[in-house]
Amino acid sequence: MTQLCRNYFNSVFSLILKGRNVMDICIRKAELSDADLLAQMNKHLIEDEGSRNPMNISQITDRMKNILSGDWKAVIISKESEDIGYLVYKLSPDEYFPDRTELHIRQYFIKRQHRGNGLGTYAFDLISKEYFPNDAVLTMDVLEINPKGRRFWEKIGFKPYLTHMKKY
Repeated sequence: MTQLCRNYFNSVFSLILKGRNVMDICIRKAELSDADLLAQMNKHLIEDEGSRNPMNISQITDRMKNILSGDWKAVIISKESEDIGYLVYKLSPDEYFPDRTELHIRQYFIKRQHRGNGLGTYAFDLISKEYFPNDAVLTMDVLEINPKGRRFWEKIGFKPYLTHMKKY
């Protein structure tokens, strides 16, 4: 398993706020053996964003195995030795400009107790720099009933592009 951790001195990304080291962050590519861990975190994401997804943990684990076995990629975020979040994404040609890359973020999650301190923004920036092509157009979806999620994505530069509507 390859783990990407670094700063100038001890091979760990360090988040520095107000001149002090707040936390050390590692990011690593998820493997099929991480499906259970990702499923647990995905279950929390489903709850936190207010999704209608009725899947139980077994179904979510199976879905994660399919994701990790297919075209999707996943990255796990750790703070010191604790796994605290993940990101799932997929690269594909841009629909209108096939010579460009589109990167769709399917899921991004940071555990509840680690939110609100800049860690989610910092980890996303690290993942973007280390795993995403420089010229990729990034897309993602936010549920309308998840205003905190929407504010997070807008804060880091995402802009509304499309409204996806459903009728039940």
